[in-house]
Amino acid sequence: MTLNILLNTHKRYISEINIPEYITDNLAFELREYQKEALARLLYYGKNDIYNINGNIISKSPHLLWQMATGSGKTLIMAALILEMYKQGYRNFWFFVTSNDIITKTIDNFTNSSAKKYQFAQKIEIDGKQIEIRQVDNFASVNQETINIKFSTINILHQISQPDLISENSVTLEDFVEIPLVLIGDEAHHLNAATKKEQEEENTWEKSVQLVLNKNPKNRLFEFTATANLNNANIAKKYEDKLLYDYDLKHFRNDKFSKDVFTFSTDSDIEKVILRAILISQYRKHIAADNSIYLKPVILFKSKQVAQSKENFEKFNQFISKLNAEILKNELNNTTNENDIWNKTANYFLGKENNLCDELKLDFAVDTKKVLLHDGTNSRIADQPKLLATLENDDNPVRAIFAVNMLQEGWDVLNLFDIVRLYEDRDGDYDKKTGKYKAGKATVSEAQLIGRGARYFPFKLEGTDKYKRKFDDNENQPLRVIEQMHYHCKHISRYISEIRQTLIESGIISGDNLLEVTLKMKQDFIDGKYKKFQNKNVYVNRIIKKADWTDWTDIAIIETLEQDTMFLPDFSKDDIFDIRLLSGASQSQAIFEGNKSKREEKFLSYKISNCPTNIIRYAINSNKNFTFNKLKEAYPKLESMSQFIEKLGEKVVNIGTNEDIAYFSPDDLLFICKEVLNSLEAKIKKEQKRVIVSKLFKPQSTKIFEQTIIRKYSKDKSENENEELETFNDYDWYVYDKSILTSEEKNFIKWFNSNMMTPQQSSKTKLEEKGWVDIYLIRNEKAVKLYSWHKGDGFEPDFVLLMQKDGVEYVFYIEPKGNWSLGESEKDFVGSKEYWKEEFLLDIENVVSTQQAKMTNNKNWRLIGLPFYNEDKTKQRFIAEFKKKTGLNT
Repeated sequence: MTLNILLNTHKRYISEINIPEYITDNLAFELREYQKEALARLLYYGKNDIYNINGNIISKSPHLLWQMATGSGKTLIMAALILEMYKQGYRNFWFFVTSNDIITKTIDNFTNSSAKKYQFAQKIEIDGKQIEIRQVDNFASVNQETINIKFSTINILHQISQPDLISENSVTLEDFVEIPLVLIGDEAHHLNAATKKEQEEENTWEKSVQLVLNKNPKNRLFEFTATANLNNANIAKKYEDKLLYDYDLKHFRNDKFSKDVFTFSTDSDIEKVILRAILISQYRKHIAADNSIYLKPVILFKSKQVAQSKENFEKFNQFISKLNAEILKNELNNTTNENDIWNKTANYFLGKENNLCDELKLDFAVDTKKVLLHDGTNSRIADQPKLLATLENDDNPVRAIFAVNMLQEGWDVLNLFDIVRLYEDRDGDYDKKTGKYKAGKATVSEAQLIGRGARYFPFKLEGTDKYKRKFDDNENQPLRVIEQMHYHCKHISRYISEIRQTLIESGIISGDNLLEVTLKMKQDFIDGKYKKFQNKNVYVNRIIKKADWTDWTDIAIIETLEQDTMFLPDFSKDDIFDIRLLSGASQSQAIFEGNKSKREEKFLSYKISNCPTNIIRYAINSNKNFTFNKLKEAYPKLESMSQFIEKLGEKVVNIGTNEDIAYFSPDDLLFICKEVLNSLEAKIKKEQKRVIVSKLFKPQSTKIFEQTIIRKYSKDKSENENEELETFNDYDWYVYDKSILTSEEKNFIKWFNSNMMTPQQSSKTKLEEKGWVDIYLIRNEKAVKLYSWHKGDGFEPDFVLLMQKDGVEYVFYIEPKGNWSLGESEKDFVGSKEYWKEEFLLDIENVVSTQQAKMTNNKNWRLIGLPFYNEDKTKQRFIAEFKKKTGLNT
């Protein structure tokens, strides 16, 4: 059993670990949940006994491996580990990989505070001390208060085990006898050559790393890779006690952090393959622009050989120059009835051929740096290396790249959406021993290429995580196309089957047999009740970052996650802390005079407003965390730096001094101001990150419920509950013709139909007998999202029930839950991870009542949340509450 699997049995305890502020406050980016787990596992592993299946405590290895998918943010985890190990007393770090390209990028990420992907906060502070990061060549005479990092390829590390290769001033093995060192190895799968070959080889990278690790018992080795090749028995054995965390591409994709990958084949010549690829790319650009999202999608045209790539590049140039509206029109008319990306593209552009032709000639003009030919040595464009390294930048013009080998390890690009295979060879075959398909090296390489290109392009929509896919549950949503990547090729059925199988095995695409289902509002509902239905409302609140809050008219009725949230700084009530001035004074005293002349330290109360403004401004300008833009993020109502200085003047501190008089020099005052600002940094950062959950519920028209929804589903999709397709043609109160439901959701509908909507002897239903009319039950397919002020997170209630009585519109939010989410007592959901949703649902009626009490009009609606519905555990509680709210208990 691997260490990773053992730790999975401790997952509940690991999830309770909070990542320390000395890590979170000193990183440039917020940690995602899986990244927190990657760190929490190390913290738990370091502080707790881990038992094997026999009940024995395992010995802990100084060598650990994180297997994490490409694009999952391994570099941020490395930065966090550096902070953690510094806290533990380590000062020296050696980062090594196989490629100089990765080294150059990583040096920037770890040491260049002005770089776009710099991983640390602008100022690193641990235990009240400001910490510097220094790049070093060796560890002789390094500063023991700084983070010292040596960056190198594995070849440089390998040299220390080869005496004849060691040069003057280089690192030797003896340097590690006294100095505790943390080794960080990226792309660690390259270090297993000897293990993989199942033979002992003395002169290998792997042996060299082990030599350095073993030189000091305190040394640590942290390895990272996306592809550890654990299918190899020898490698699996090596990492059995070292694999701390396995977050592979399948998990990464299932958690919606990658693009969805699709193969797209064209049954025509290569020229048509290219044409469709650029049209689809242009479609993505237009859809993004239609939704106010800037996107410059990039296409990679892949050839098998350099000469072939050059030939394809020239053909592309000629093709674009000859392109005309008639060619486009003919191709756009070549569609099918399928709901794939080509048909969406064709339907979007049909009739716009003239403008489209002009666009394509402009966007894919070869002589304007928009199309690159890359073969490793090509120098057609002087700044081509820079263009390739900055494809995501707004000022980068590149739309297409012709290459043989691209997307190698370390090449990050988020705006790659299309890879086009410009050759027809295949090298897959069937293994005679197993009788199963075995991918050839080229096919495996192509799958790895696709996997590296599947990094998600982040875009922001209110109420969503910008780094996650948002429209898996509705293939019909236009923005879905910028969450997808397509691998284009000629339609060769055997190859399509081979590449798909390889992509499934690597976790890049789902192996599930997904079914595409179209969910529609019933036609008789649209023809009859829909006009009345679309005039009704649902009611939602919202969450917003404090920095983006501008709706000051709502300030009286919004609530924050913490009651002391302010939109302007107020330092007048802060705790008063002591600042001791650094004194350079000396004192002469006779040996036998005792202590009578010793000066005692005095503390004097000092208000910052007494300090000259020019000194305060100088201190502020010296601290990058106090730019006006950053202060504005923390305090949206702040109008000027002068206003901030005025608020800062309210701060009071105690000044400790040995001087007899309360005189502070300009240097003293500057020191005081800098210390005050340092003390406020954590507070400012906290305010920048704070979000506001509004208790104000605003109406949204029921038009948000789409008439047609296209979903893909699998019976094995959910880890907790299977989903099945159910039809509802006989329920005139159920808005959609069919829905994909869990067993608990089906149980709820069955109960609702039998007990609430079945006609009684009076020919009316129980609800109708109590005066309820216009009853509509809607399965919520991501249309309605609510935000909890208890937790700050959002969720989509499973069902929305609309009803009317005595001229008042009622909106019920209903959430069935399976046994998998029960609390510890297993009688209800109290204490479970889902319980915050139930708390919120049960709170909204009172919150809305408070809101309506402050309103002068628009009180003819009620919003009601109900407890979770569970057939076995909480059904009776749900029924009792539902009857109480609807008057059926009287």
